[in-house]
Amino acid sequence: MKKVRHFLWNKLDLYRTIMDSEFMHVYFKDRESRFIDASQAQVHGFNCTSVEEVIGKTDFDFFPEEFAEETRRDELKVMETGEPMLNKIERVEYISGETSWMQVNKYPLYDKEGNIVGTWGTSFNVTAITDEKRRLEEANIELKDVGNYYKRQCVIDDMTELFNRRKFFEELKNEFEEIRKPHNDVKEFCISFLDIDNFKSINDRFGHQFGDFIISETAAIIRASVRSGDIVFRFGGDEFLVIYKQTSKSGALAILERLCSTLRSTSFSKNGISVRITISGGIASSLEASDIDDLIHFADVRMYQAKQKGKDKIVI
Repeated sequence: MKKVRHFLWNKLDLYRTIMDSEFMHVYFKDRESRFIDASQAQVHGFNCTSVEEVIGKTDFDFFPEEFAEETRRDELKVMETGEPMLNKIERVEYISGETSWMQVNKYPLYDKEGNIVGTWGTSFNVTAITDEKRRLEEANIELKDVGNYYKRQCVIDDMTELFNRRKFFEELKNEFEEIRKPHNDVKEFCISFLDIDNFKSINDRFGHQFGDFIISETAAIIRASVRSGDIVFRFGGDEFLVIYKQTSKSGALAILERLCSTLRSTSFSKNGISVRITISGGIASSLEASDIDDLIHFADVRMYQAKQKGKDKIVI
């Protein structure tokens, strides 16, 4: 009985435990998107010292106007539909100038009668914890010696810090060898060919430096959007390739649909220039390809089909 009373007491105190956490970013807002409570992690993320400095304020007090307007639109949609917004990757720029990538979830907030009276949400900083970034950091450590400098240059794209075209063929060969092993029950993996829509017009209008910025930022979003075991490559120019391990076409499509949604809602801003972009892509499965050339060809053809169908599409 004592254990039961102890459990109930802890359960009643869970809310405060969460809100006092220095690690969990949690907030609650009213229908006007004003903060009514925030965890200590959220408070410190706003560079404040107490929750009282946050309550009653909105995102417009902590973020640039364009980003705050976007979060307000997201919250209005959640309150209107009653449907949560899950796993959105946001590029967060604080008024202080700090930038980070966050995985964000927003939910409707209900009162006791079941009426939606606001929103609540959680966010997780994914800037430094993506598996792809960890893999690249390990590669940097391994190849740190001057004698290995050129070895690193052979597999890493300097602009995006993604693996390059040469590394793609190496990993693709490994995947085919893996699924053909007799003891391996998993016989499928997928790749996708991705291309930024209308990229030439961005270069022509704003210059190649801004174009390079778009490529680098897009690479970061792709890397943050895929799963930890997937591998992202820059194939060349504004083209990217992804290997989805132990994945069907439908699984790869679900990942890319989330990526496309993130890109549509992201504004890329630098030196007073702000643009939004989309991508087109094609997916191919190892089950339909007899070799590496077939697999790449199928994904490439489907990417061009996506372009022909109006862009901002994924074809499988």
